[in-house]
Formats: sequence, C-alpha cells, structure tokens
Amino acid sequence: MVEELAEADKAAKKNDATEAQVSRQSACYEVLKPIINAAMRQSGGVEKGMVDFLKTSPILAHYLARRQETD
Repeated sequence: MVEELAEADKAAKKNDATEAQVSRQSACYEVLKPIINAAMRQSGGVEKGMVDFLKTSPILAHYLARRQETD
C-alpha cells in the first residue's frame, strides 16, 4: 500500500510539473502573440513593397531572379 501511495504521489508531482509547464508556455505565448502578429504584418508589407519596387525596376528583378536560380 505504501508503494502504491508513493507511485500515486510521484504521478501527481509529474502531472503538476506538466501543468506548470503548460501554464508557462501559455503565458509566454500570450506575451509573444502581439510581437509575432506585428512581425507578420511587417513581413507582408515588406513583400508588397518589394513587389512594387521590382515592377518599377525590371533590370533589378532580372538580376535577382538569376541570382535566386543559382542559389
């Protein structure tokens, strides 16, 4: 019976540790979520700006395309 109680206690401690880890990860995600969203928005803006720039500069677009083919 003592062994069963010891095993149950060990399992409870493991569950507590897992729950604590999940709680920390959730808190970290909540803190990082606005930063990630802002980075995603900026990335989209940079991509759109690059497309617009390459439309006005076909020579640069040509060289960039050639370079990407070699990489």
